[in-house]
Amino acid sequence: MANHHPIFAPSAFPALVYCRHFRNAGTESANATRGTSQHELLAKILTNRPIPEDVDTNDLACVEWAAQIINNCTSAENREVEAGLMLLDEDWQEVTFGTADVVSMTPRATGDMLVVVDYKSGSIKEYRPQLHMYARMAMQRHGVNRCECHILYDMDRHDETFTVNYDETNYIVNIIKQINADQLGEEKANEFCQYCAHQPTCPQTQAIITSVTKAENYDITDVVDWKIDNASPDKLHRLYVAACWLEKFSELKESSFKKNALLPLESLVVKPENFSLSTN
Repeated sequence: MANHHPIFAPSAFPALVYCRHFRNAGTESANATRGTSQHELLAKILTNRPIPEDVDTNDLACVEWAAQIINNCTSAENREVEAGLMLLDEDWQEVTFGTADVVSMTPRATGDMLVVVDYKSGSIKEYRPQLHMYARMAMQRHGVNRCECHILYDMDRHDETFTVNYDETNYIVNIIKQINADQLGEEKANEFCQYCAHQPTCPQTQAIITSVTKAENYDITDVVDWKIDNASPDKLHRLYVAACWLEKFSELKESSFKKNALLPLESLVVKPENFSLSTN
């Protein structure tokens, strides 16, 4: 059986769809720590295990909201919580693996439906490729051709629901084949750049930073008062990548940029379909 390749972790595919060069930097953040604790809490609720007395009330409210939706869309009798899944190749060898929050073969009026649920402790982003990976793994395991997916965003209280069939996930396999064949193409800046280990040396990021830092009289505070909704998608995209880089490496530019002038990155997230990935 092949060893798990961290490049192909399901959580990497929202970025790999846009840029085959993406490699997870593996950095830990306060949001990631919160997400881990909330996932643990959700698993306890779904499996009727005791909840810690000192749990944060806001976190509990978020998780209870998600648990209610999961109870509505899946069958408790056929529900697997923190389900370990594997992606197999044509020779039934392991390519990669991952853990879905919930997998369930749920009885419906038209027959059993395979359901996969992923809980996100944050705001809406483009996570469908990650769910497509989970769905393909689950469809392989259960021998079915159709899967209902739910992405639960706790900050927005939004249940993004869609159905995918097996053939619609073939692009996942094509991405893996391209990377294995070293057919990476050009780097493409996208909303996941801030999580990439190649960000400091990426030509796309460097081109943006160079143009920003060489601009005469440039001051990032000039754009703090932008009305984000009215800014052009291309301008948001460029500023987003620049802000990600500046936040991570601001100590290298302390003489040029004020630390308190950096924009909050979450306010700059732009859905991929709303902007061009080209930085030209």
